Amino acid sequence: MSFLRLSVRRGRPGLLDLLGLLVAAGAVTLPRTAAHAGGCSFTPLTSGVPVTVTSDPTYLTYSQTTNYWSAVGVRSQSGDDWDIALYAQGGSTEPCVLNPLASSARFTGVDFTISDYNHVPIGTGYVSADRHSGTQSGTVEWDSGANSLVVNGIAAQRATGTGDVLEVWDVLLVAGKSYEFSFVHNGSADCKMMLFRNSTGGGVHLNRNSAEFESATNFSYVAPATDYYGVVVVNDNGASGNYAISVGTCSDPSPLTSGIAVPTWPGYAYYSFEQTVPYWTVVGVRSEDETTDWDLGVYQNGSGGTWPSCFSGVLGTSTGVGVTDFVVADFNHMATGEYYTLPYVFGGTRGSLVEWDSGTDQLIVNGPHEARTASPNHLVEVWDVFLTAGVEYQFSLNWWGQGAHLRGCLFRNPGTSTYVAGRASAEFETGFGGPYVAPATDWYAFVVVNDDPSPDPIEYYVGVNTCEDAEPLTSGISVPLTGSFEAQSFAQTNGYWSALGIRAEQSLWQFLTYPGPGGSDWPACFGGAAVGGDGSVGDVGFLIGDFNHNPTGTYYATSFPENGIGTARMEWDDGADLLTVDGAIQHRSTGPTDVLEVWDVFMDENETYEILFDRTGGADTEVLLFRNPGGVYWQPRQAAEVFAEGHVTYTAPANDWYGIVVVNDNGAPGEYDLGIRTATNSSSEETPGALATELRGVWPNPVGEDGTNIRFDLATQATVDFRVYDVSGRIVSDIPAQTWGAGSWSRPVDRTDFGTGSEVASGMYWMSMSVEGREIGRRKFVLLD
Repeated sequence: MSFLRLSVRRGRPGLLDLLGLLVAAGAVTLPRTAAHAGGCSFTPLTSGVPVTVTSDPTYLTYSQTTNYWSAVGVRSQSGDDWDIALYAQGGSTEPCVLNPLASSARFTGVDFTISDYNHVPIGTGYVSADRHSGTQSGTVEWDSGANSLVVNGIAAQRATGTGDVLEVWDVLLVAGKSYEFSFVHNGSADCKMMLFRNSTGGGVHLNRNSAEFESATNFSYVAPATDYYGVVVVNDNGASGNYAISVGTCSDPSPLTSGIAVPTWPGYAYYSFEQTVPYWTVVGVRSEDETTDWDLGVYQNGSGGTWPSCFSGVLGTSTGVGVTDFVVADFNHMATGEYYTLPYVFGGTRGSLVEWDSGTDQLIVNGPHEARTASPNHLVEVWDVFLTAGVEYQFSLNWWGQGAHLRGCLFRNPGTSTYVAGRASAEFETGFGGPYVAPATDWYAFVVVNDDPSPDPIEYYVGVNTCEDAEPLTSGISVPLTGSFEAQSFAQTNGYWSALGIRAEQSLWQFLTYPGPGGSDWPACFGGAAVGGDGSVGDVGFLIGDFNHNPTGTYYATSFPENGIGTARMEWDDGADLLTVDGAIQHRSTGPTDVLEVWDVFMDENETYEILFDRTGGADTEVLLFRNPGGVYWQPRQAAEVFAEGHVTYTAPANDWYGIVVVNDNGAPGEYDLGIRTATNSSSEETPGALATELRGVWPNPVGEDGTNIRFDLATQATVDFRVYDVSGRIVSDIPAQTWGAGSWSRPVDRTDFGTGSEVASGMYWMSMSVEGREIGRRKFVLLD
């Protein structure tokens, strides 16, 4: 070599360091190298691609096109010592490189120079790698530095090996703030992390020895100025391994607002929440997708910790995988005030949403179920619910929609002091609801969590119920139903037909009647098998019993809306009214508080009767006739022998007492007249026993998975077709026309008939009947799941 070397280097500036200074001062002129007497050759470098160097010296060049920190380094093989220098100019003839900028000439490890192109004009760099001792090749790598570390962001993770020399990142630091640099590595690679800063604010080129710090592990640093700093990781021995590097600082927490989810970026985020009310509260975090795992902690203090936690006094954490993590706190038993939460990425690169709910909602046992809408940004919601020790409760979670995945979780505080716990501590977790026996009398928390959001809003309902004492009913006096579960009783003391009915407008209500008092779990609550029941939405559903043949006594009924909300009205009539054949016409007024009325009438076998029914006003009233074929008899509305909105004839099959019911389906005010006569007493203009053409309805109703039957009467042979409408008036399906003879008919249909070949959703619909192309009536029916 023709370069002058210093014989002693350890602890002193390297030769190329001194050389650069001397050249800059004009004290040294670089001699020509005989090996390059014929001209200079430069090997172009590509960022991140290592190059093997064998010639001494080897000239290389790179083109810096971005405003980042940039580094070029050389690693020697064992026993050799390669050095490196950076120059501002290169030529085609000797001297090949001019105007030295920086150099590195260590005895061990990677030698490199680093340049701050945030403040240096971008352009071409000229590099000289020379072998100070040894005979083996070296490895050169340039990194243009187009990578950034985000403060409090996710860690940069890399694999390193024989081809890797160094890698560079920019990181923006703020003057006066303390930062924690985290450096974790494994394997055989001898990796180091270094930080560089530009102390001049102008053009700066440095070498490895100029680092602010060099460390094989974590390091703390207080930034002296606000600027972009350079971070370099070197692989000093070329062995294989992995490393992760990150930088963070404790930031002032951002306050959360109850019920408003905030986007959170990968890394560590610092939030606070101000709990001002003595309720359970919940805070949760959900990743953007399943590739990233976010966890969560809640802390007592907003300071006192070191990065990355920063907070101190940890109270509770949640570290689930693939689900929304959340933490609950029982402020019924702990002090209100300001608390702190730290969501952080455990693995992955995607962002998250964070939401806090201060918990000012309550579930009332047997009260109306709470209706909510889960938007795509909805994570968690919490309700307080007061439970009594030893009582069994039924929690309900009902929701509709595609794509969402809602879960319900119940929590209890096992003591009477501070209690903060993660999702995994729930008493139970369910997708729909379930039973729970309270071990203590206290306020519990029920949390609904949205693990997998739908792109569209999802409606859901939550509630809690338990068996309660039955409210006794008085015949002829209706009662309002306003909760999510109602229990009534009625004492039948006479031998008449009797009916219990319910009219609901907002949602489908169902009820069941039982022969005995308590002894069963919710929702039965009462003893023995149910004797029957019915449902109602927009009309009257009822259960009728023949106490001419049924045992008298006290019976019990439970009623509840399908989705847990809505109101209804219930009425029981013990039937102590009689209609006399060919007797006086009964006149009645009906209104909003009237649901039904019942009469007994005795009919003779094979005798044809005409039921006389005339109505006025806005009340949607209907008359129905029932008969008992023998024995104990309980049946719903759909089992009526005949039902009509006007006069109708009927031939009695047996000598017995028959039941007649008049219902007010819409609760509007009106009047009606009711009577019965033998057909032989009908006017001569009328044809005794003749059927009127009418749509009688569908039975059974509500319609289950086994389908139903369309009941109708024809006075003469005709072509009949049926059409199904939804509640908005949209045609759902057409049932093909068919010719029928005169008489009473029952046409079976299954659920596919309601949906032109495919099943339709549950809910209320209308069945329309047309005869010879003219619509003659519509009847409501309900499809169940």
